[in-house]
Amino acid sequence: MPFGETGTVPYRLWWAFTMDGLLSWEQLTDTQRTFFLAQLTALPTLSDHTVQQFVAHLAKADSQATVGLLLARIEHWEEDPTRKPFDPLPYQWSVPLPLSDSPARLDLMRSVRNWLAQPRENAWRRELHAPELFWTIAGPADELVLSLLLEPYQEGDSDLAHAAAPLLSKMPKNIVWEQVDFVTVLLKTASRLSEDLFRRTGGNLHSAVLSGFRFGTPGQPYPEDLDISERAQRIRVGLPRGSAVDLFYKALGDGAQRNIDRASTDDLNDR
Repeated sequence: MPFGETGTVPYRLWWAFTMDGLLSWEQLTDTQRTFFLAQLTALPTLSDHTVQQFVAHLAKADSQATVGLLLARIEHWEEDPTRKPFDPLPYQWSVPLPLSDSPARLDLMRSVRNWLAQPRENAWRRELHAPELFWTIAGPADELVLSLLLEPYQEGDSDLAHAAAPLLSKMPKNIVWEQVDFVTVLLKTASRLSEDLFRRTGGNLHSAVLSGFRFGTPGQPYPEDLDISERAQRIRVGLPRGSAVDLFYKALGDGAQRNIDRASTDDLNDR
């Protein structure tokens, strides 16, 4: 199979070339690897199932190259977000990437965090996709992941903590409810570093809790709001009133209660 300098290898030929026993990723030359990665970087989307199979194969063979590829796609979009059609990351990985099983998992997560902190114009653009990539690598929010998220706060690196705070927005919401000690250390440390960091950190934790779809009955409160209100009240019982973490859970509960009250008012008005 020829590797032209400017040609495009059809998706399914990429797959057949490396996956049907003809050649493995490890057997490719550096030039061939560079060619494949350049083609993948420029693809309008990674939604094609066959392409995702290829990326999953690449992730198993070379996790560093895979993360580098996905970062490059975000940077490609970042240069011109109006470019269409181009989606840096798929809406969903139908073929899971085995990045959370990589021995380099910690280094991969740290590389995304530090990449997010690089000086650049329009920082919000990178923040849209970096959290999704980070959690694709992280997998379960275990102690290693939580320690990495806490690291810049505990080291007093306000700039890095500020840049990395959006990673919290895609954190599994159960962490907010079940790892109160983690949330306490995070918010207490953030409040000591700056008011702005405290608000940014709390806002992204808030987003983590509210992420996902909501289903309910018209005229009745969403079950999610009832759950948030109840959980927040229960947690606040054991917290010092007015502390940074108490204010966070109070804001969660108050927001949910406003939604509950609004739903009740709307129901009465519709009668």
